[in-house]
Order: sequence, then structure tokens, then C-alpha cells
Amino acid sequence: MSETKPKCCICGKDITGHTFNANPVWDGECCEECNWKVVIPERIRMSNLKK
Repeated sequence: MSETKPKCCICGKDITGHTFNANPVWDGECCEECNWKVVIPERIRMSNLKK
């Protein structure tokens, strides 16, 4: 029986290693690359809007 790897909800690639919360970009889990390149910048942008 083969184990299926989770897919990143942002880029669609198989996730190897840890998964990351993709909110507020998407409701699901993302890969580390998308976390750093997409999710964290969006969280920072949203944080700056509240100031």
C-alpha cells in the first residue's frame, strides 16, 4: 500500500517534510516554499493594513 503525499494548496506540488498553514491565502496546507514566498508576505501585508 502506497502512502499519498499531501499536495500544496497554493502550487499543487507534493509536500515533503512539514506542512504549513496557508491562511490567509488559502484554506489548507502549503509547502515550505509557498509559506515563505506567498503566505508570510501576505500576513505581513495584512498586519500593516491594521496599523
